[in-house]
Order: sequence, then C-alpha cells, then structure tokens
Amino acid sequence: MTKRVIILVIVLAGWCLAPPALLAAQQAPTTTDDEAATPPEEEATPETPSEKPTGETPETGEEKDVTTPVEGEKIAEPPVVLPEGETAIETDPGIEGTKAGTKDAETGKEGTETGTEGTETSPGDVVTPAPEKYPEVETSQRNFIKGDLIYPGTRRLLSRFDHVGVSLGASLIDNDVWATVSPGMAWYFDFGLAVSAHVPMRLLAVDIAGSDYSFGGLKIRRQDWDEVADFAKIIRFITYGRKEDNIYATINTMRPATIGHGMLMNNYQGDIDVDRSLTGLIFDAYNDYAGCQLQINDITIQNQVFAGLAFVKPLSIFLDDYRSKSLSLGVEYVIDTKAPRCIRKSVDSAECVRGTGHTAGYSLYTGETLDESFVRTDPDSGRFAVKDVAVNAIGGSVEFKFYKDDVADLKVYGTYHQFLNQGGGGGAAAGILARLNIGQKWISAFRIRGEYRTFGDGFQPAYFNTLYEIQKYSFLQSARYYQVAPTKYQQVFGDPENGFERVEHGRRHGFNVDLNWGLFKGRRSAKQVALGLGIQDSTGPYDTNMYVHLEFPMLEWLQIFGTYMRTDVDGLAKVFTESTDFIVLTGMRLMVFPGMFINAHYSRSYRTIASPGVELHLGNDTIVDVNNNPSPFFKQDSLHENVHMFFAEVEFGWEFDDDDDE
Repeated sequence: MTKRVIILVIVLAGWCLAPPALLAAQQAPTTTDDEAATPPEEEATPETPSEKPTGETPETGEEKDVTTPVEGEKIAEPPVVLPEGETAIETDPGIEGTKAGTKDAETGKEGTETGTEGTETSPGDVVTPAPEKYPEVETSQRNFIKGDLIYPGTRRLLSRFDHVGVSLGASLIDNDVWATVSPGMAWYFDFGLAVSAHVPMRLLAVDIAGSDYSFGGLKIRRQDWDEVADFAKIIRFITYGRKEDNIYATINTMRPATIGHGMLMNNYQGDIDVDRSLTGLIFDAYNDYAGCQLQINDITIQNQVFAGLAFVKPLSIFLDDYRSKSLSLGVEYVIDTKAPRCIRKSVDSAECVRGTGHTAGYSLYTGETLDESFVRTDPDSGRFAVKDVAVNAIGGSVEFKFYKDDVADLKVYGTYHQFLNQGGGGGAAAGILARLNIGQKWISAFRIRGEYRTFGDGFQPAYFNTLYEIQKYSFLQSARYYQVAPTKYQQVFGDPENGFERVEHGRRHGFNVDLNWGLFKGRRSAKQVALGLGIQDSTGPYDTNMYVHLEFPMLEWLQIFGTYMRTDVDGLAKVFTESTDFIVLTGMRLMVFPGMFINAHYSRSYRTIASPGVELHLGNDTIVDVNNNPSPFFKQDSLHENVHMFFAEVEFGWEFDDDDDE
C-alpha cells in the first residue's frame, strides 16, 4: 500500500509541475518595475468582468490579482515580500505556512506550541505587524481583499522582520513547571523565499506531585525529542510564494491543511498533541487551465497522511471570460496509511482491546478479572501499541463563479466523496461562497460560506480534521455505544472482529456555515481586527462542531488573538454547557522597547496521559457484574487528557529592517 501511495504522490507531483510550465510558456513579461514590486492583493487593483480574469487557486476559491496599476498612478514602495499573508502559520510543532506577500504576511512563528513552548502543535501563528513606514496607497480603484481573513488555531506571534534572538521563559504543562530556552532566526528574501529555524528546549524546573514539589534538575523534556519526527521541528518554515500564487510551497510545523472544499480534510493539524511534533509539506500550483494541491503531514514519513487534488478548467481552452475560466472540475484523494485500527494490549501482545464482551468482577476458578480492557504503554516511549490499517477516500467536485465585480465575488460548488476502506460510506455537499468588500480607505472584508451536506453510515465530513491526531486513537465523545472508547476507524467504519459493530444512524442531513470579517486599512497587509465563527451540525448525534476566533493586531505595541473550539458535541445547546474536551488557544505579544518583547500564551489542548510502562483501564461503567453493577475498583482511563498549558517568556533579539534607508 505504501509503495502505491508513493507512486500516486509522484504522479500528482508531475501533474502539479505541469501548470507552472504551461504558465511560463503562455505569459510574456509585460510588467513594469513598479508592477513587479507590487505584492499580490496589496497595491494591485482588482479586475472587473471586462478585464482579463484572474487565475484561481485549487478549488479554494482564492485568486491571484493579475491586473496592472492605473496609468499615472503612484504606487508606494511595498515592504519586502515574504510568505503567507498576514498570519503566519508555521509553528514549531505548531503549524502553518507562509505566503510570499509582504513581510507581515509571514506564516512563520516563534516556537511550535500547542499551548506551551517547545513541542507545540496547532494551527498557526500570526506575524506581528510593525509600524507602517509607507504612505497609504492612493488608488482610483477599489483594493479588493480576498483569501482567508482569519486563522483559527493560531498559537504564536512572530516578528515580520528579518531577525535573530533568543526567548527565555517558563511554561506550565498540567502541574509541572518548565524553563524554556529557544534561540531562533527568521529571514525573508525579496524573491519570495522565507526561512526560519529555532531549537526549542523545555527543561524541568519544578516537579509537582500533589502537594509535594521539588527541583526538577533542568532535565530536558523527554516527550519533546523521543520520536524521529520530533527532530524536524527545528524548521519553523521554509516557504516559497504565498497561498494565492501560481506556485506555492512550504515545509513547516505545521500549517493546518484543507484540501478542496474540506469535505475530507479540513484544517487538519498534525501537532495538536503537545507530546508530538510533525513537520509537513504543502505544495500548490495552478494556471488558467489546470492545477493541483499536495499535502504530506510528516517529511520524515514516520506518519503517513497524504492528500492531493488535481483540477482542470475545460472551458478556458476555448473562452476568455471570467465565468468560463472559473468553471473547475476536480478530483481529490486522501489516505492515512498508518491509521490505528485498534489498540493492542501491549507492545508484546498482538491482541486488541475489544469493544464488547467484558464483565466486572473476577473468575471463581482462576481469580483473574473478567474485565480485559487493560492496556500497558510502551516501556520506552510511553505511547500505546496499535494495529495499523489504511483509511482512504476519493472524491470529485465542481465549482463555478457566477458573479464578480469590485464589491462582490460569488461562486457555487458541489462535491461527492466516498471512503474506499471496509465499512466506508459516501457523502455529498453543495454550497455557496461569497466574498464582499465595503469601503476603500478602511475596507471591511467579508467571507461567507453556507453549505448543505448529506451523508450515510460509514462517512464523516472532515474526517481528517483539527483533532484527527487525537481522535484516531480514541474518539472523543460522550456516547457510550461500546464498553471501551473506539478509535476513529472503529467509530466510523466499525470493526466487528474486535467487537465494534458499525453504528447505524441512517441518512443524515446537515449544514456548514462560516462567517468571517476583517477590517483593513487600505490594503491586505494592514489588517486591524478580524472575527470568525463557524458551525457544523447534522441530524445525527454528536455531529456538532464550532469555533470562534479573534485577531487584534491593530496596535503597534500590543497584539492579541484567541480561538475556542468544540468538536463532536451532541447538539448546539451543549457547546458551552459541557466543560470537558474543548480547545482554547490564546496569546499576547507586548513590545517593551525595540529588541525586547514579552510573549504570553494560554491554551487548553491535549497530551498523552501515561508514562512509560504504565497500565491503563480503558473500560467504562457499562462493564457490569451479574448484579448489573459496575466495578468499584477500576475507573476509566483516557489515552489523552485535556490539559491546561501556559507559558510566558521574554524575547531578546535584533530585527534587521531593510527599509530603514527608504
């Protein structure tokens, strides 16, 4: 299976490389020096239906402006080009990519965190805006803001300027206090390349056990460096281009990835577990005729989630209007070649924990417990043993832009996807995406999506989501269909061999709504504030998902952000009432004076619960004896725990501002 997947990735890579080659052949250099210096979505003016249409990125609805400035119009010199729009989504063990736009568009971030320094995980970082050194661009046409307006899952704020330095501080993970040291650098080149690296270290300062505490001896945190993939996190990001460019590539730790319209993979985050770090690769390429997206979750190939999308625009060969060039037909494929099928009892046992058949109490003949839902963690790494299985799905999509002017951009789309593994089902969706701009000097940008979806048993929308790296081991929900919490594979597809029959809900109907707003001061790179809300629900149980997000980079000396997420809740009414299993990501960056910053971040996220060689009881209180009573001796243990994490640090360093002499 792995060989076939590698061959498929090579084929898709070849498809990806073809569109840029065609683009280079079909376009002649006609831009002036001023035009060449104008970063996408900033000084460039939007096109109207009578102008040459823009090229669209793979199925995401994002576009790259290709219009030229108005004749005689004076364009202010823009900042140095760097990756990924305004929020940086490169995290150490965190995420996100970078764009090749203006410097404040970097997606890199300081450290990779899932809420604490060092081994962090999550969806992203925001680059801190520096004081504006350029006059506002005076244009006679509206500067249309499109693309992502918010970045839910942001974990860290990073300077947008070339810099070197070291961060010193402390972090709290559950009850232990860790000293943090993270030397690092970031460099943004004029030709679109951005590079950042660091060496995040967490050293045990205070070991707390109940009411007892002791000096930790400054021992390096074992979980931060106990897997091959952990060592790749020294790369914050290596990025070329920005998300809406014809060619965009990034290696980072790791930007949340969405393929197509997100029906299979939506905001997948490889580093949601504070004890693991995955460095991924994303590559996009497109032109007026075709394009592709590729995503690999781990460049060390210890973990193997691969995703790809290839699309064509058939009418663009014959017609030159924006509607014809916007009609796109795509096919996508996602696979996890090492998805946990079941949890084994130990690294020395091939037997999996069953979902049914357990009885509380002891055998009268042997004296042994009749409850066989115990597992023992790996004596070296502390992780649990699993049996692997390939989970894969394929799908098709179509999208069409039916209206566009200098205020609104509207498109419709439809998708169908099918899981190919045993027990897999299918699902379809249809939706509309609207992007609206109001104002010129101060631009209010709106991104609104409404989607209807329907799916059968054996299918879950956005199966590869933000919490996938946690849920694939233990599906986090309150429903008690089994005596043991299932893996995500067992929950969705069933595993009769191990006592997990596929749950039958029948045909479900649901919706997905995203409402995003951002306020910009004249151009894309000058974001002042942004808000976002997303809700998903269906007629089935435990299908409610929600996020709320805020970014506030308006002040030059202080920036803040925050995200609240809930997944797999039994109805909207319980989103805020239940107090367990949620994600909170917040952060603040305060400039004390140039060269000195204070960073503070709080999060509630997930970590592996056990130490090496520890025994866990996975059974719940549905395991009862002959009198229908649960065992009074064994409580249910989780494979992961939802923990509080906090860190604060002082960052010292030097920023190299290339624009001082301008």
